[in-house]
Amino acid sequence: MMNVRRLSLRLFLLVSLLVLAACQAEPEVVIQEVPVEVTRVVTDTVVQEGETIEVTRVVTETVVEQVEVTVAAEGGEEMMELGDPPSEPQQGGDVRIWLPNGWPEQSWPHRSNWESGWAISPMAETLFWPLADGLEPRLATGYEVSEDGLTYTVSLREGVTWHDGEPFTAEDVVYSIHLRNSPNLRPLNGVRQGTTIIDMLAYHDGEADSITGIEIVDDLTIQFNLESPDASFARLFLAAELLEILPEHIVSGLDEEAVLNGTADYWFTNPIGTGPWKFVRYEPDQFIEYERNDDYWGGAPAPDRLFMEISTAEVAIVKLQRGELHMVNPIVATEVARLQEDPTLEVLIAENSAQWYGMEMNYYTNDGLWQNPLAKQAFLYSIDRQGYVDSILQGQGTVRHSF
Repeated sequence: MMNVRRLSLRLFLLVSLLVLAACQAEPEVVIQEVPVEVTRVVTDTVVQEGETIEVTRVVTETVVEQVEVTVAAEGGEEMMELGDPPSEPQQGGDVRIWLPNGWPEQSWPHRSNWESGWAISPMAETLFWPLADGLEPRLATGYEVSEDGLTYTVSLREGVTWHDGEPFTAEDVVYSIHLRNSPNLRPLNGVRQGTTIIDMLAYHDGEADSITGIEIVDDLTIQFNLESPDASFARLFLAAELLEILPEHIVSGLDEEAVLNGTADYWFTNPIGTGPWKFVRYEPDQFIEYERNDDYWGGAPAPDRLFMEISTAEVAIVKLQRGELHMVNPIVATEVARLQEDPTLEVLIAENSAQWYGMEMNYYTNDGLWQNPLAKQAFLYSIDRQGYVDSILQGQGTVRHSF
């Protein structure tokens, strides 16, 4: 956190001087030199194997800036003194966090791994976010359920705009759900949530032209009609992490085949969302850069820039200890005890986070070994799950007996 703290202190010195006396000698303005850390992006031209290439890197260096400071005239009483440090977060600076493995997948609708989710999360948002005791409103503000449990009416947040200034509407939500479950998406996503929506499975299998169970009531209201009551619908579908809402007015205008097969370069060049950060650029195997969204519906974040830096876990830990990264998540279980002893770091352990590690059976097929419940039980009993937690995870985990 050194970059942010030093920048905050510098801003405090410039704007938070307190006037203590009015009837004193004329104040004097003097110039003082102050060391400041500056981060910049440098592009070098190098020659490798006879070819000239450009290499971009992030450089942090300390420079000396001259600052005007008002002091009391000689012989007069002191005019200024420093107040207490600000109690509220200060605007400005950069935040740098670790992103493992780069940005491996070709589009938001195709993503199925958490690394891509991290790269998307500063820009894109879901309808709700699941919490231990309910759902946190995001792009939706709430929902109502009919007495028979077959109809969910979702209210969308008013006044939300995309990063290009266009309004967010129900059209964006319906388009995103259809694209994510399109029968023409390659590779084809499996339907895991929302299977009880009328015609969801038929649409996914190419047997229906649309998901008729989803209706737009007005620009900020959507109705989901189910074939049968589903107690998990709100948590597993309305708050699905993979259901980031896309800008229909942008994505629908892209080359349809490229969008469906994941080759559209839009996702890496100029994607937009509704989130607190705007995409700036992606340097493969180096970093993703974002800038603050001053028009974010939830209030603009304090830092000016966000960098997700791509490296191995070993390099990330070293950079964290040097103060070159502000957050590394997750960390290798074998490193927890050592890092907890570092007084400059804070190790946060999420209790009961419901994060899981495992292998998935091919349960989308209608035949085969894994359709036999006894085969699943035999496989489960063959694994020493507690031993895995104790040895591999160094005790940082809990065996769950249900999902």
